[in-house]
Amino acid sequence: MEKPYSSGTRAVITGGPGVGKTSICDELRRKGYTVIPEAARQLVDKIERGESQAPPPWEDPQVFNSHLLPFMQELYHDEHPTDGSDVIMDRHVIDIAAYTGFYDGSTPQGFEELRRRFHPDVAFIPEPLPDYNTDTVRKESEEKAKALHASIQSAYEFYGVNTVTVPYYDAPKEDSIKRRSLFIERRM
Repeated sequence: MEKPYSSGTRAVITGGPGVGKTSICDELRRKGYTVIPEAARQLVDKIERGESQAPPPWEDPQVFNSHLLPFMQELYHDEHPTDGSDVIMDRHVIDIAAYTGFYDGSTPQGFEELRRRFHPDVAFIPEPLPDYNTDTVRKESEEKAKALHASIQSAYEFYGVNTVTVPYYDAPKEDSIKRRSLFIERRM
């Protein structure tokens, strides 16, 4: 029998690299929300530990995404609440479309089923932070990150998801994260 999933609000926090998504998700998790972690980052961590045969996305994005889709499906299935409570996803399968340009209709096998099954009610898209930094997973240039940010917003709009821009607050980092999290909570 298929597992029943939450009938609460399904929200996704998404956007280009380095906009503060994971920090916001961590704060919302701390406040007691169910937050499904970012699958791509988790898969990259598994690759780096030698626990996955997938290549990193910067080496072969197409093959990486062929591994990412079933990984996301398993993660969504395991982490999604069944009690009717709200759920927040740190990125969503729609991000694959935005990163690869798949929303032109040539989506990978399983994409549409996963997108429909876990279709978000709202996508919160934080404004980019003023100081973009790369890391071991975030390797895009600032210019590429901005282009991806625009592509992500377009993809969510294409798939009919209500998008809400989360403002950047010029405040100390922790205060800004708390204010952005509160902005999202008030709109859930």
